[in-house]
Amino acid sequence: MPRKIKPSRSVLTPIAQAFVQKMTGADERFRRRVLFFAYAAVIGIFIYSLTNETYGVMRIMRLRAEAKSLSASNLALSAEVIDAERIRDLLLSDKAYIEKIARTKYLMAYPSEQVFRYRGR
Repeated sequence: MPRKIKPSRSVLTPIAQAFVQKMTGADERFRRRVLFFAYAAVIGIFIYSLTNETYGVMRIMRLRAEAKSLSASNLALSAEVIDAERIRDLLLSDKAYIEKIARTKYLMAYPSEQVFRYRGR
């Protein structure tokens, strides 16, 4: 014959029974207070989770702003890379571009030439 196992009582069983008896009693004021604090606790937890948790509104807004700034800086850096590649290709292949850079940036001239500099307007 199988052995019968007696269900164990929880430590909170007497407290829960007393709470249920008090809630089913005629004390309407106590019930309203308990419901008010329960609703307040649920609303407080909900507001806390919206503002401070991983999926909170503040964190999502902060991450969106960070993503927007990162994409803008990524766009600027990719434009710089494209310009640098174009200049590198011109420096490797175009003699006229190299001469233009030498004359304008470094004020170089051939030995028989004279360079006249005018002040800008």
